[in-house]
Amino acid sequence: MEKEEEEEEEDEEEVERWRYRWKRSKRRGRKRGEEERSEEKRAHARKSICARLKEAEERGEEGKEEKGDTETRPRSKSSSGGAFRSVRIKALADVFAERP
Repeated sequence: MEKEEEEEEEDEEEVERWRYRWKRSKRRGRKRGEEERSEEKRAHARKSICARLKEAEERGEEGKEEKGDTETRPRSKSSSGGAFRSVRIKALADVFAERP
């Protein structure tokens, strides 16, 4: 009788450990997906900035900073209000680092 109860407790502990690992792996996967999406956004922003700079050069204007280039957005709904990120600023820095 006691042996069966011990086995049941061990099984429950095993199930809890498995659930924890599963949830943790899902969180890690979500985080990895967010990093990939932010890279895609940054690449897209880089392309649009390059296109605008090229158009400005063709018109004979110096590349100006536009409102969209310095746009900031909160990281997520759960992050504090002071934490900001700017995909476009990073992309702009990448573009100017690559230019001669």
